[in-house]
Amino acid sequence: MANLCCEYKTSRRGLLVLNMLILLFSFIFIGVGAVSLTYANSFGTSVNDYCKSQCVKDPETAVVFASPAIGLVVVGVFTFFISILGCVGAIRERPMILYLYICLVLLMIILQIGFGAAAAAISSGNSAQIQGPVLGVLRDHYTEFDWKALDVLIPPACYEGQTTDNSNITYNIPLCSFDTGCVRTSTATAAQTSCCTGDYACDTSKSTCITGKECVMNFLNKAGAPVAVVCFLPIVLEIAAIVFACIIRTGRPTNFKSTV
Repeated sequence: MANLCCEYKTSRRGLLVLNMLILLFSFIFIGVGAVSLTYANSFGTSVNDYCKSQCVKDPETAVVFASPAIGLVVVGVFTFFISILGCVGAIRERPMILYLYICLVLLMIILQIGFGAAAAAISSGNSAQIQGPVLGVLRDHYTEFDWKALDVLIPPACYEGQTTDNSNITYNIPLCSFDTGCVRTSTATAAQTSCCTGDYACDTSKSTCITGKECVMNFLNKAGAPVAVVCFLPIVLEIAAIVFACIIRTGRPTNFKSTV
């Protein structure tokens, strides 16, 4: 009986501490999600501004960047209220509250895994929406897109070059082509030609030479990687909280309250 009471009290304290930590993570979720959402909206808006006719055909082109960030903000709000519920359950020792808490934490873990996996897919560029419509639009129109508009999201090499369209509008673009090669057209500038290797690949050993696709990958890492990492970090804490909640719910010290 003494061991049971000791285990029960330890679980109560553990659940309180874990929920305080989870409460802290809820603010981290909201903060990281809000920052990533700002980056995603900036990129999506810029893409839509410079390639409206193509993006309209697939509205997910811009939305795909924002989805994991929006999900993380939602999970953050959800986590905030669940952590408070967990603290109430640990203090008041109500079986029904603890049961509800366990179910909601399990749901929260599933949501975190889902949004974390989506963010990881976007960060790595393996998402179907990234490989298809997003890269397709930019591959065809990267010289009609002012990359300098995203200077806070991508390295300076992404807007080292310049090109002018028929309307005399100047765009800041990468010195290399979108994929892996260098620019070899008759209109190529000296700066673009200097980025060519002997086999006409992009000489990425030079700080000013980069492909358009690598610029996109740089952005995806900034927008998606933090969301993926933050989603998976607190899962161990949440599993431990479920264990403590189960111990409290099934414990039977003399003062345990069995009513709601």
